[in-house]
Formats: sequence, C-alpha cells, structure tokens
Amino acid sequence: MTDPQNNRYGVDTLHITTPALPETFPSVDILTASPADMEAGWNLSGLSVGGAGEAGRFTSYPFIFDTNGDIRWYLDLSHFTHIVDFIQRLENGNFLAGHARSLYELDVLGREVNRWDIPDYWYHHDVIEKPDGNFLIAVNKEGLATVEDHVIEIGRSTGTIVREWDLRQILDVDRHDLLANESDWFHMNAIWYEEQDDALILSGRNQGVVKVDGNNNLVWILAPHQGWGAAGLDGNRPNTADYLLTAVDANGTPYGEAVQQGTADAPNFAWVWGQHAPMRLDNGNLFIFDNGYNRNFSDAGHWSRGVEYEIDEDAMTIRQIWEYGRSRGEAYYSQIISDVDELSETSNRLIMPGIINNEYAHVTEVTYPGKGVVFDARINFANLYGSGQGWGEIDIVYRSERLPLYLSQVGSAATSQPRVAQRSAPATSYSGPPRSL
Repeated sequence: MTDPQNNRYGVDTLHITTPALPETFPSVDILTASPADMEAGWNLSGLSVGGAGEAGRFTSYPFIFDTNGDIRWYLDLSHFTHIVDFIQRLENGNFLAGHARSLYELDVLGREVNRWDIPDYWYHHDVIEKPDGNFLIAVNKEGLATVEDHVIEIGRSTGTIVREWDLRQILDVDRHDLLANESDWFHMNAIWYEEQDDALILSGRNQGVVKVDGNNNLVWILAPHQGWGAAGLDGNRPNTADYLLTAVDANGTPYGEAVQQGTADAPNFAWVWGQHAPMRLDNGNLFIFDNGYNRNFSDAGHWSRGVEYEIDEDAMTIRQIWEYGRSRGEAYYSQIISDVDELSETSNRLIMPGIINNEYAHVTEVTYPGKGVVFDARINFANLYGSGQGWGEIDIVYRSERLPLYLSQVGSAATSQPRVAQRSAPATSYSGPPRSL
C-alpha cells in the first residue's frame, strides 16, 4: 500500500529460487563500473553456443546481465536448429527474433505472441522495426546463386512484402578485393533505416557500407576505393566508383591516393574493414564497429574500434570524428560480429567486440567525447562443446545492447523482470544456404 501525500510506502521483498544456469553459459567479470557516470539499465547479449548441436551450427541463448555481472534473464532458443543472430526489444516491450523463414514476436516469458512467415526467403543477420511498425529484414532470396544481398520490407499487420531491395543491381558483384567469394560477395550483416529520406544504410562485410534509397537506387559507398567497377550481374549498369565517398581531413582537404585506395591510413583517418552495426547518431554522424578484418588489404594490424564519421552527402566526402578501441590492440580485436550503440540518456558510447581470441567478449561503455571507461564487462565463454576453431565451433556474442529496466509506453507489462524464460515456439528446421558472420 502507498500513501504518496504522507510519503508512506509499503515495501516488501519476494525471493524466488531459480534453476542453475546451463553449464554452457559464460561467466561475466566486471572490470570497471562507475554507476554515477553510466547509462542506467542492464545488458542484453546475444549468446550463441558453438558445437552443442550439429557440427558448424550454434545454439542460441540471449541473456541479460546486470552491473554486477549477474545473469538475470535468458531465453532458451535451443529448439531452433541454427543461430538466432540477435533478439531485440520491440517498442511494445516484447522481443523480436528471426530464424529460417519466419520472424517471431515473443514476450518476456518466451511465449509466442506473433509470427510472420517469409516463404520465398531465408532470414539472416538482422531485422529491424520501422517507426511505422513494419519490419526490414536481411534475407537470402530463394533460387539465386548469390546469398545475403537482398532486403525486404513486410507489413506488420498483413505479413505481405511491401518492398524488395536487390543489391546485385546497384553494386559491383565482381569486386573481390577484400574477400573472394562469388556467392557471398556482399555479406550483408546490418540494416539501419533513415526515416527522414526513407533510405537504408546497409553493412556488407565483404564490401563496405552503402546507402540506398527506397527505390533501390545507390546514394553513396563508404569503403576503400580499390577495385570498384560497373554494377549489375552483367556489369552493364552505372560505375559504382562514381558513388564513393572521398576521405577528407578537418580542413576538408582530401587525403592522398594511398589513403583513398585503402592501402594506407592517415593519422586521423582509416576506413572500416569487415565492419558491423552502422547507426546514425543524434548529431547526424555515422557510428560503426570497425572489426579490422584484412585491414589495408594486407591484414595490417589486429585492432578493432568503434568509429564515428561525418558524411557530407552533397560534397560526397567523409571525415573521421572519433574512435575508441585501437589502443587496446589484439586484446580488443574481434574479426567477426560485434556492435556499437549510442546511449540515449548520457550520450555515452557502448562498444562490444563479440569474439576475442575465441575466448571472450567485452561490453564497454565510454564517455563521449572523453573516452573515459565507466563500464567494462568481460564475458568469458565456456566453450564446452566446440573444437575452439572455425565457424560453429566457438561460443560468440553477436551483439549487445543496454536496456532500460522499465518502458513507460507499455505500462505494467514492461515492469516484470523474469529470471529464466522457457522455450515455447515450435522447433524449426534450417536447411538453407550456409551461414557465417
């Protein structure tokens, strides 16, 4: 009972005993925590355990841990026969997951609320909720020789396809400068929606970051300039080199040719390599996790970072503004997966290299622009079942987010804090194209 007028409140404590965590779960060490300087909330991490099922595949257990490193909630998705790349909280407080040919809306207890099927496509890597409630999904399109190069939008209320983007029509499918793979030539791993001009920013691990409009027209390419040629499956479309952003210094002066081509870095500029998770910051700049894969086309230096760029779409230029992670070297180097975020209340930055030395991940919160570390968690993988080498044989954390404990827009439904969510959706078999991150 409460009596706000007289400042009297009734307080009680409820103790709930939960089962022990699965032995496959990681331990979480809190290396740094300064609560007064941190963004409030807990940390959602997309754990996938390697080697527990079929060889080369993962079992997924997204979990939430607090600022003490205690795991407070997890979702058992082991009934899915392949990795669930990331599970995210929707605006209504439920969670969204994609797997195989379907999207699932789950409540905090793991119960299926909604399901949307995409029978002519295979989900992979990313799905986001648009402001109008529709979903943008990274997909493989059935029957094609290439993979991970399409996006579809489906209507939330109807489940029908509203639009489709085919990157083969607007990019150079024969550019193999970073990685030679004719089938997985682009390897889309993230989508960001630009509401102001109805455009998409897409991360292709094997190419770079591109912006496309709502009608599948290319706007710009953020990538080293080496190797870009004509677009289209037959090379009969416009030259993609005309859409490359030019790297400039603080005075707007272009860097030399070696920097533009990507064979060298400038003191205050480097391109992204094998990147993940681009997002638009509140200041209008672009924030990206730069994995550092095959840096300068020569595997030059094993370091990863969160990096911020200012892009002038009229001048077609790009300027590096801020970075964090380079100085931590190989101990912070994640060749695959990983994530960055801007934290809304503090404007701090959250940076997460998702698999380091096949042993651990970090979730790091730093002040902006000062780069002071106010939170740093090390997620130590159990690696019980995999061989420790190769895709599907190691534990990973795909992405991490800082979640508020309460969502005012969904009322009391968001205030429950479940400890362990049990699976409830039916098992789904995956027999699509080979997957990697």
